[in-house]
Amino acid sequence: MHILHIVNNCRRGGVGYVIVPLIEELTNQNIRFTVAYLKKPETLKEEYKKLGTKTIYLGTNPLCIIYKLLRVINNKHNPISIIHTHLVHASLLGRLLGIIFKIPIVTTRHYNERNKKYNLFYFLEDITLKYSNLVIAISEAVKKHLIFSNFVKSEKCQTIYNPINLKLLEYNNSIELRNKKNILCNARLIKVKGVEYLIDAFNIIGEKIPEAKLLLIGRNDNNVNVIKKITNHRFRDRIIIMGFIPREEIIKELSKTRVYVQPSLSEGLGLSAIEAMGMRCPCILSNVGGLIELSNKNVNAILVPAGDSKLLAEEIISLWRNIKKSKRIGSNAKKYVIKNFDSKRIAIQYLNAYKSINKDGE
Repeated sequence: MHILHIVNNCRRGGVGYVIVPLIEELTNQNIRFTVAYLKKPETLKEEYKKLGTKTIYLGTNPLCIIYKLLRVINNKHNPISIIHTHLVHASLLGRLLGIIFKIPIVTTRHYNERNKKYNLFYFLEDITLKYSNLVIAISEAVKKHLIFSNFVKSEKCQTIYNPINLKLLEYNNSIELRNKKNILCNARLIKVKGVEYLIDAFNIIGEKIPEAKLLLIGRNDNNVNVIKKITNHRFRDRIIIMGFIPREEIIKELSKTRVYVQPSLSEGLGLSAIEAMGMRCPCILSNVGGLIELSNKNVNAILVPAGDSKLLAEEIISLWRNIKKSKRIGSNAKKYVIKNFDSKRIAIQYLNAYKSINKDGE
């Protein structure tokens, strides 16, 4: 079986973190992969190469894109069994090719509701979703949204969580919880991630807990409001912007975290939150989308209303001060992640999904 993944980019984070574990596990099942991407940078290219996976940079020229993809599709020695698409532009392109060449199409839907105003490509993505042979929702929240919105029939949609490489979570976490002083958030600095509300909450937290520091990990996509809030913050010397850092460094920072916060306004699932939970961090999450599933009724993480800085601050302070509760939540979270997000388990679910629409299995 030969799977052609079509994605928007070849950089670390997001979709790349989903595809790499799948390739690592399923190459042992005699599954071949090709990854075609529309944009640079190509930070994952070498990693794909080490896994024996061919990569194709498509660019933005429509004629070049069609030419390059036709070469792959028309290769009789290594025919494409399934086109697997991710995100808006790549999914529109993949569905068009799948329909024309009668190749089964799998689409993984990585997000819940829109975080931007009307966009023609988003509209086309939604109304053409029904042409995918199978839609993988990364959480029950995403699945319910797609079915409720009539974008896809329930029989063509199933939930498969994003995989986690559990080996990454074996980092030596020997620091006693009460000696950790960091509040950490790993999210892009964009409005939908709600980082601004966490920064506002730190006005209260900084006063009540003088030793606390706020660490922000993630790309800054020119969010002027966030930078302005930090620059003018009365505790700005205790707010550290780390930017985008390698995953291994993120795990290291999680090992030093007292409270992890995911203050998103919308979230399909929350890969960063899952990693924090897997590192036994006491977590506080917004009550939106897939984060509600991760919390499991406040057993694995504490839920707070999205966009409420005051309540967010109160919950962080409360959890910071309650070591016993923090340890219990962290322990529950670790067990939950091991049970539900192991890359081996997720890979088998994807393999079964592929087989369900590729009866020949070739």
